[in-house]
Amino acid sequence: DEGLGSENLSVNVEDRLAKEGHIIYKSDVFSSEFEYGSWGKYDSIAFLGKLYLVGYPESPLTEEVSSMNRGQLREILLDTNEINTINYTKPLVLEDGYQLVIDEISESGDEVSINLLKNGIILDLKVVPTGDTYIFKRDDFPLILVHIASAMSGQNSNAVVVDGLFQAGEDPAIKLVEGERLGNMELTTLSGKGIEFRTYQDHNLTRNSILPLIGPKLLLGVLDTPFLLYNPIGVIFEQGVHEIRGPVYIESMNL
Repeated sequence: DEGLGSENLSVNVEDRLAKEGHIIYKSDVFSSEFEYGSWGKYDSIAFLGKLYLVGYPESPLTEEVSSMNRGQLREILLDTNEINTINYTKPLVLEDGYQLVIDEISESGDEVSINLLKNGIILDLKVVPTGDTYIFKRDDFPLILVHIASAMSGQNSNAVVVDGLFQAGEDPAIKLVEGERLGNMELTTLSGKGIEFRTYQDHNLTRNSILPLIGPKLLLGVLDTPFLLYNPIGVIFEQGVHEIRGPVYIESMNL
């Protein structure tokens, strides 16, 4: 929707031969805005058609932190500015078995005592001023952000209003190691700026064939034509409805 993206596949062919290192897949880290705009931006990267969190630029919420140099890509589970109202009996239900439970609201409504539970076990307890953000970190990496908009404490009503929510996967969904081979490509660059894969051997793009590139998810399909014509093929294994779109660029035309 916002025209963001960073993936690029380039193929350099002589006749029908793509020499070692001449098929290149690369993706750069870029910034995306939180749905709750006051938090600013987070750093993300697209890998094989899916967006992953890699870190946070320096902001009022946290010091600059990134897991990109370690090759750790986390799924973005929640990113919303929808308003949720919770109270003593109604917790905020998050992903991966997490729940945010209200332990106590100050009489003036200016502070909220919060318990974070996972599968019923308390992991964290914090007192958060209203108007501030609750942050849960694992190994100094923020995983859960919750903005406490307001709170009310009284005889007839106790409620906390949440208007910003972000959650990343506790464990990396993807772990990359420089030099590792996935399918017919090798990870040649891994840095805070992005990743690059190159083919580690020659490949002949024969007619009516499919060349696996990175694992089973990125392939190169060669058509059965006398002149060389090929296209990238992306494979999705996850169930559900998937939106697939994007510009296709060829040197002589823009489709």
